[in-house]
Amino acid sequence: MTSRRHSRVWLVASFAIVALATLASSGAGAADPGPGGQGTDTALPPTESQVTVNGRGIFADLAITINQTSNLTNQAVSITWTGGTPTVTGPGRFGSQYMQIMQCWGEDDGTVAGNPGPPPEQCVQGAVAGTVGGLPGSLYPAGLSLSRVISRSDYPNFDPAVGHLEVSTTNVWLPFRAVDGTEVKIQTDQNFNPTIIGGNFWLNPYFNIITTNEVAGAVTGPDGRGSELFQVLTGVQSSGVGCGQKTQPIGGGEKKIPQCWIVVVPRGAPTAENAGTPFVAEADQYGVATSPVSPAVWQQRIAIPIDFVPVDSPCSLAADSRRIGGSELAVRAVVSWAPALCGGGDLPPFAYGTIGDDAARQQLVSGQPGAPGMVIVSKPLPP
Repeated sequence: MTSRRHSRVWLVASFAIVALATLASSGAGAADPGPGGQGTDTALPPTESQVTVNGRGIFADLAITINQTSNLTNQAVSITWTGGTPTVTGPGRFGSQYMQIMQCWGEDDGTVAGNPGPPPEQCVQGAVAGTVGGLPGSLYPAGLSLSRVISRSDYPNFDPAVGHLEVSTTNVWLPFRAVDGTEVKIQTDQNFNPTIIGGNFWLNPYFNIITTNEVAGAVTGPDGRGSELFQVLTGVQSSGVGCGQKTQPIGGGEKKIPQCWIVVVPRGAPTAENAGTPFVAEADQYGVATSPVSPAVWQQRIAIPIDFVPVDSPCSLAADSRRIGGSELAVRAVVSWAPALCGGGDLPPFAYGTIGDDAARQQLVSGQPGAPGMVIVSKPLPP
């Protein structure tokens, strides 16, 4: 079934009211109800950029579908999958056989020929448990499955070369590398004392437990299907990945828009996931207890490239710029005007800001210096 919805907005200038082209959205509904393992279908309608990617190895039957991968803004996309193994509870809700999802940036690291993808250092992951005392294991995956700690000195597979060794704890961290080149080697201060004023437990300035968009655990239902809504972030919301912005240095003082990705890491049986750690001996008791960005686990990651509507404005910031304000419904349309209106010639640059209808009307008629000369509102001004 196809549904179509129209919203009409109006351009209101100081001397005239001009109709803006109708903004419309359409799409076919999911043909197959039931991706939600608990009876809830969160799937969004498919778009022209919908993509399906298959897993590998023990996850070869897994098929991951993202309903939209192009022309993204700060929005939700639908991630659905089939061919999974039903999630096992115990200990806690996520014992094993679940998905972990994250947003990343960067070029293909060349490690998986059949599925290009970014290095794990460049993924927003590890902040869900970024609070003193951690989170209840009954609600979230257990052990280090929420962390960027990928090895420890008491592990049989201990190798400090795979990350950054924190000498005081012997934890080996996978650093986070931001798009500007900054590297955050350790995410938390294990010596943090909340009773002492000053200091921070969470050390990564690019994302935290509030601003992260990672999905720490997503359920696969009894039928092998699952679905999750995932919020993709532009560089405005997540400066560490910089999606849609010219934030990646390329030399000579120039920058480019980074390639961005959604990465799904399927988690399997505890015996396989915990290999090389002390948790493998009683794997069913511990459940999956390793980080999704640890080397062995990352080999199974499924990466899907995504691209965004450019966030940067081609308009230069100048004293004689013209302001436009109003409804967020028109943001994409107004942004599309920018290359022509700011591409040279004698036209002054413009800047668009989203504000409510009432404020837009007040600013338009105020006559104050710097007030917008045109606003976009849901209802026109009365004559």
